[in-house]
Amino acid sequence: MDTEIVKFNTRGERLYSWDATGTAPGGFGELHELGVDSKGILYTVDNVLGRLQELIPKAGADPAHLIGPGLPLMPKPR
Repeated sequence: MDTEIVKFNTRGERLYSWDATGTAPGGFGELHELGVDSKGILYTVDNVLGRLQELIPKAGADPAHLIGPGLPLMPKPR
């Protein structure tokens, strides 16, 4: 099974992607969950390989190519 990480903009247009298949750091057997913190660190859970990963952006990484925090789907109630 191949795993591909894809980033879309808010209009649903594909911005970029990378192949994330494999057992090396940054690779996945079956990506199950992911989350991003305010520093752009990506946290992942893999069902097949049974591991968590913390993927920290390299210094000077282009912010446009990072997975950023999610956008709210609905306004917060007042």
